[in-house]
Formats: sequence, C-alpha cells, structure tokens
Amino acid sequence: MKRLWGLRGRLIIFLVILTMAPLILFTIIFQNRLIGFMRKTLAEQMEAGLERSNRSLTRELDGLASLLHIFCTDSEILQVQWSGQELSKEDRATLEMQFRHVCERGQGLFGMAAWMADGEWVYYDAVYGTSSDSPWLGDGPYGTNGAEADAAEWGAEQAAEEPFYGPVASFQNPEGEKLHYFVIGMFLSAAEPIPEVEAVPADKAVPADKAVPAVFVYVDERYLQEMMEGMGSESFFLEKDGVLISAPDASLIGSDAGDIDQNHAVRTALNERTGWTMIERYPLEEYRKKLWELRVLFLAMTFAVILLVVGFILFVTRPLTVSVDKILDGMKRVENGDYSVRLTKNRGMPTEMQEIMEGFNSVTDQTERLFVRVREAAEEQKNAEISALEAQIDPHFLYNTLDTINWKAIAREEYEISEMVGDLGDILRYAIKDAGGNTTLGREIAWLKKYVRLQQEKLGYEIQIFCDISPEAAGCGMHKMLLQPLVENSIRHGLEAKLRQPILVITGVVSKGMLLVTIGDNGRGMEPEMTRTLNDKDYHRRNHFGIENVRKRLTLYYGEAAGISFESEKGQYTRVTLRLPVMEGENIEDNYCGRRSGHSGRDGGDPEEAEPFL
Repeated sequence: MKRLWGLRGRLIIFLVILTMAPLILFTIIFQNRLIGFMRKTLAEQMEAGLERSNRSLTRELDGLASLLHIFCTDSEILQVQWSGQELSKEDRATLEMQFRHVCERGQGLFGMAAWMADGEWVYYDAVYGTSSDSPWLGDGPYGTNGAEADAAEWGAEQAAEEPFYGPVASFQNPEGEKLHYFVIGMFLSAAEPIPEVEAVPADKAVPADKAVPAVFVYVDERYLQEMMEGMGSESFFLEKDGVLISAPDASLIGSDAGDIDQNHAVRTALNERTGWTMIERYPLEEYRKKLWELRVLFLAMTFAVILLVVGFILFVTRPLTVSVDKILDGMKRVENGDYSVRLTKNRGMPTEMQEIMEGFNSVTDQTERLFVRVREAAEEQKNAEISALEAQIDPHFLYNTLDTINWKAIAREEYEISEMVGDLGDILRYAIKDAGGNTTLGREIAWLKKYVRLQQEKLGYEIQIFCDISPEAAGCGMHKMLLQPLVENSIRHGLEAKLRQPILVITGVVSKGMLLVTIGDNGRGMEPEMTRTLNDKDYHRRNHFGIENVRKRLTLYYGEAAGISFESEKGQYTRVTLRLPVMEGENIEDNYCGRRSGHSGRDGGDPEEAEPFL
C-alpha cells in the first residue's frame, strides 16, 4: 500500500504540476493583460470623468456669469450707477430685494453684493439673512474693508462685462461651522457710453478714481464640488498656483496640491474659464481591491482544479488500488505458506490487472501442486528410506544364502534352479545398490532380461523379446527401475493366459533431444475408455500402482519435461512410450537384440558390470 500510495502520490504531483504550469502561466499572462486593460480603462474613465466635470463646472460658472451679466446690463441699475447721485433708500431696498430673490432661487449662493460708483456697498447675506451688519461679507475678497483703495486697480485689470474669479475665503456660520466660498464678479467700464442713461453734468460726475462699479456673487465651495461629476469612487479638487482651493475634505483647502496623489491615481485638466486646474483622484485601494479579488478568484479556480485533478486521479486509480491491494494480500498469504489463495476479478478492473491476477493464480496453482507433490515425494522418500533400512538389515546374508542355494543346486546338477537363483541375486543386487540412482538404457534392458527370465519360469511359458535400440539411445543416462513396472504390466495384464506366442518388443531412439523408449506386446489390449483413463495424468486408480509409481517418479526426476503415453487396440496390442530428456551416459558397444527364450543361460556377475542385453 505504501508503494501504491507512492505511485499515486507521484502521479498526483506530476498531473498537478502538468495542470498548474499552464494554468499559472495563463494566470500571469491574463493578469498582466488584465492589469494593463484595467489601467487603460481607468485612465480613459478618469479622462472622461474629468471632461464631464469640466463641462459641468464650465456650464454652471457660465450660468453664474450670465446672472452677473444681467445685473451689469440692467438699465435701471446702470441709471443708478452712473447717475452720479447717491443711491436712494428705495433704490437700495429694490436692489437688495433683487439680490435676495436671486440667492433664494439659486443653489449654493451665500450672497450677492454690488459696489456702486459712489463707493456705496449694497449686499444681501443669505447665510445670516441680512442686508446690513454681515459678520463676514465685508471682510472677504472685494469687501468693504480696503476695497476702495483697490478699485482703480480692479478696473484696470478686468475687462468690462467679463467675469473674474476671486480667491477662496472662509467664515463661520451661525452654528460655528467653517464654510468656504468663492467670489465671482463682473465690472462695468465707465468709458463705454450707455444710451439709455442720461448724461450727467460734469460737476456732478463721480471721479474716475473713486470706484469702479461691479456686481459680485458669493458661491459655496461645496456647490462647486457638486458640479464636478465622476464615476462615483473618485474625488475632485481645484488648484490655483499649487494651492488647493476646493476639495471634498474642507480641511485640505489651502494645503499643497502635491500631497493628494499619494496612493491614488491622479489626472488633471485645465478649466479655461477660470484658469483653475481640475484634479481627479481615484483611490488605488479600490483598484487593488479589484485586483486582489481577481487573484483570489484565480486562486480559488486553481484550488478547484487541483481538487478536481486529485479527485479524478483517486477515482481513476481506485480500481488499480483495489487490485494491487488484493495482489499484495495474496502475496503475503502465499509468503506465509497459504498456497490455496486465489484472486477474484472485479468489474471495472483494468485488463492489465486481470492478466496479472490470472498469472498470479496460475503461479500459485502450480506452486500448490508442486508443493503437494514435493510433500508426497518427501513422504514416499521417507517410507522408501525406512523400507531400504529394513531391507538393508543384512543384504550380505541374503546374497550368501542365495549363493549357498546356487552351489547346492549345481552340486545336484539342478542347473535351471542355479540359473534362476543367480538371476534373482543379480536382480536384488541391482535394485538395492544405489536405489533410485542413474544407469544407462543398455544396462536397464540387460537387467530386464533377467527379470523376464524369472517371470517366464513363474508363468510356465516362453516370452519372446525383440529389441531395437540405437547405440546413441543405449548410452543415454536414465534413472533405474523406470521400465520394470511397465514390463511387469505387459506380462501380467497383457500376455498372461495368451494362446498365441507372447511377444515383447522394446525400442529406443533419440529424437530432438528426447530419449523415446517404447514397450509393446501382442497381448489382449485395452478398451478405448481404459486407454483414455491411463493417458489422463490427473486420474488416479488404486489398482494401477505401477503406472502411478512411474508417473510420480518421472515428475520428481524430470518435472514436466518427461511423459508417458499409452496406445492399445482390444485383442491386438498395447504400446507404452516413455519420453525422457537425454542425460549424459556412456558409450556402449554396438550389439543387437535378437530372439531370447526364457531358458537361455544366465550371465554371471554384477549386472552393473555385465555386457548390456541388446
């Protein structure tokens, strides 16, 4: 599981990196382009806002200038102004009433005033609602205090019927609040003749340096702020000669205009009517907030993509996880000695994992069968060792006894008995000495000759043996006692009680690296069902001990490389073929196997040292 999670972890990291790299690159490029677009859009919006505000301010100021122009061109006012006579109470009251009506109907007007040619000051204070004893009107720009001395200078600097814009001033209203205002005025030139006004005698005219008649309107600075429109988040300032003359925060009025651009985007425009510089300020905090919101959005999208990728990987690899868990669990059980474990395939499992499970099941199945065979072989070997130990209690006693019987038979001229006893001794010596060891096919057949000779004596009839063994096959190595059970079956089950002459045929050849040994007889044969049963290596029958013994020994000695097969026809023949891997043996002299009877003379000596029966 740890390795699996390591694989899944690597896969997750790889896919996350593979997904995040283009996503991050896209985010960086997109944000850079978005930031540029937002900056451009912000600049365009601020420029548009400045243009709208400039037009609005100009429009409102032109309206106030038109109002002043009406007063400056009114014939009745001009008659009073240039009559050279002092202003009567009725005319004064009329003018004050007109100023009052204008202030009440207008928006953002603190008051109006007129500076008469004779130095008379007529005004209306809309804040305090008075036309006399105003606490602030006379002290401001173009007020009564000191204004008479500057009258000639004003008239020289300003053109007739052209508005001029005075500096900002302040005062306190009745509630103690500090208010700021602008003065907008318009002068009348004495040099221009006015047809509607009658000529004034020279002795009654007002001296030219006495005063220049003018009309003034006092505008609330807050009203100027309302004139300037924008997008809603920005603020506007008016600046003259580097000093703020209008600001959203009244406490900034009079301060340095350069202090307002900190942490703000700033755009400026010149108002040609007034010579004021309009300053638009947009808080960068709002701009940065939007950028941060976009970054958070991209981070959220990135996190969501990561979750989707991880979830997708977990979903896709889950069948693999389940499969690998099953395989690992099965391997642990096999490691602990449980060879009966078999893995089951699930729906949705990857094809590769199904093939791995099939391979695992095949391996465990073969291992289990091999384990069973090894255990059975070990048990059989144990029993064989016990039997061998029991048989080897005193082999010399048996040999000596048989030798004694042999000599007694010779002494009595019982040569047939002597030959049988000699063959029996050779058979016992061959079987007991190095049981299960290696021999050659030639020696195995020489030993079989003695065995068949004893069987003939037991059965009471002759068995003809025909051998066709190639020299190469005769020298091939093989394990002892593999052919004896097959020859015994032929004699007992095939040739027994046979009316015609019994014949046993043994052939041996080497083909494609395999030693092929065939044992055939002309006995009674077998039914096809019995032949199929004997050819089934997984079929076991209690009455076929010899064949079972040969098959088990073949498996133990050679594994799956060796085999045995049966051919038979009822009433005609039976043929058994052994397929053995070629083992290194020794060279055997070329001889041939002819017809042998059961009554031929016996070979003396050890069959291991005797000439092969070929």
